[in-house]
Amino acid sequence: MTRFLHTCAGVFRRLVDGPSSPLQRLGVEISDPETAYQELPWSGSEPSPFVQVLSPGRSGTRWLADVILASTRHAVIHNQVGSLAEVGYLLDQGRLTSLEALGAYLQVRARALEYCHVAGCGLVDLDCKNSPLVPALMNRFSEMRCAVVLREPLAFVQSGLARGYFRHLNPQLYGHLTDTSGAWSCEAASRLEAPARAIMIARFWNKIAVLAQSVLARHPNRVELMNVRAMFASRGDTEAFLGSIGLSVDHRRLGAYREFDQIKNANAATQGLNPELGEVVAEIYRVACQGLSSDFLARCGLTEKPSI
Repeated sequence: MTRFLHTCAGVFRRLVDGPSSPLQRLGVEISDPETAYQELPWSGSEPSPFVQVLSPGRSGTRWLADVILASTRHAVIHNQVGSLAEVGYLLDQGRLTSLEALGAYLQVRARALEYCHVAGCGLVDLDCKNSPLVPALMNRFSEMRCAVVLREPLAFVQSGLARGYFRHLNPQLYGHLTDTSGAWSCEAASRLEAPARAIMIARFWNKIAVLAQSVLARHPNRVELMNVRAMFASRGDTEAFLGSIGLSVDHRRLGAYREFDQIKNANAATQGLNPELGEVVAEIYRVACQGLSSDFLARCGLTEKPSI
């Protein structure tokens, strides 16, 4: 009984006082990622290939995960329980350091990394919510490759609106990046009309795209840009891209994958332009493409002009 009361008192104090750091609130206890890394049972080895996607999501990564599982022998993570969405959000907001974020990543992904090390297979992490962590991961894991997956901005915005981005999906919990001014709130955003929320979603897309461009500049030999439209339309382009990020693809199994020609989230028709967005389409593209070079956009198969 004494132990029970002591435990209840501790829980009550935590509820009243609140956690002393964002990581404690997330239940992450690692404070020294280097020590944690050295103590992992696989002794610091990393799976090869080791690929992390960099994407805002809603870009066909679920389909891509299925293709990789069907045509390769590599392990895939798409949307794992214990997502790093909030860690990535807090890192982007400057409320965590890159070392703290890396420590959280190692805690969440340690079992998967160990499995791949023991099994001798590569790990392809297609969880888009990890995107803000990519710079720290690329610096820590010297063999990691990065796959940039950027869906056409207007299609992404319309998909985000349909999903409730910046309305009933809390961006911190879902990893939807916002500006660091602190002006955003669920209550205020819920009252915004579709055009205003569309611009917020376009800014989210832009933050990820600008991050991808900077990672490419820093690691040009370890980052591959996906032309989403081309790759999802052609088995040849799919195989070429998977090969470019170091995955060994079974050509026969890829050719036999029956779901290849299904409608994908990334290249499905947008079912027509949302009539509420007619007057802000040009602004969506301006916001989404701000700070991006024409060369970067072209290599991703994108354009700075509305495609409607």
